[in-house]
Amino acid sequence: MSNISFSKKYPYDGMNEEYYLIVQENADSVIFELCQKSALACDFNNSRFEGVFQGKDSMEKEQFALEKVLSDKQVVSQLTINLQELFQSMTTFCIYKNIKKELVPPIRASVSRDSDTMERSNYRISDGEVPLAYLYFHEQPSEYLIICHIPVVPENYDQERSHFNAVSEYIMEKFPDYKGKLNIIDAKRKLLCEIDPNESLSAIEAQLDLLSLMVFRIIETIPEPKKYFADFEDFRKTFDQTSVLTVKSMDKCLKEMTGIKKLIRTLQEEYYEKKDKL
Repeated sequence: MSNISFSKKYPYDGMNEEYYLIVQENADSVIFELCQKSALACDFNNSRFEGVFQGKDSMEKEQFALEKVLSDKQVVSQLTINLQELFQSMTTFCIYKNIKKELVPPIRASVSRDSDTMERSNYRISDGEVPLAYLYFHEQPSEYLIICHIPVVPENYDQERSHFNAVSEYIMEKFPDYKGKLNIIDAKRKLLCEIDPNESLSAIEAQLDLLSLMVFRIIETIPEPKKYFADFEDFRKTFDQTSVLTVKSMDKCLKEMTGIKKLIRTLQEEYYEKKDKL
């Protein structure tokens, strides 16, 4: 039985897409080939195929089309994944193509705000690009699923066409205990949505400037601080010109910092309580 399936959002439709994947599953690896099909490769309605299709049912037509695709394949990029090396328990990886139409190393699906965006930018993946496929690992490297968003051709034509709306739904269908992991992910996503990153950054900046001021005052008690810190005066001058204390009083900084950090600690406490119960 193949570990490959298709999402309902991008259903398998007779290879009418410009690109498709050939996926070869081996004992210790999975090979993805991103291919661009020729214009004639799989056109069921083309008059040249009328004689071939006469009297055949839809599955026979489809197998002929798949064989035609394989014989005419134009490989754009190839990616080999070592299952043992990539494995992380209950983790989903995204398979993308970059703006050069090349497959890039799997990117771990992240719940955080910025890590996925930064990694996608590193591989020059266009904004809004939908993954070609997802690779999910369960509790062993051999327990994995490949969920595709574009047509796919397993080498043995053994493919499952499940109808599901979300990748997580399909994973839970195959591995029911994934629901606990999904609840943790949802709780973390809720936590991140309730924390304003700008306010959090403001609190960190205020705390850093207050600590810097304390360090400067300690150093100033040392006779001839320049003897031990050659750049002390330059650092102090820069601090005096750029510190948050130039626009806010220390009391206001402390009040805002305390309020923001208390809110974050409360939300984190609620999150870890929920996580421990799951």
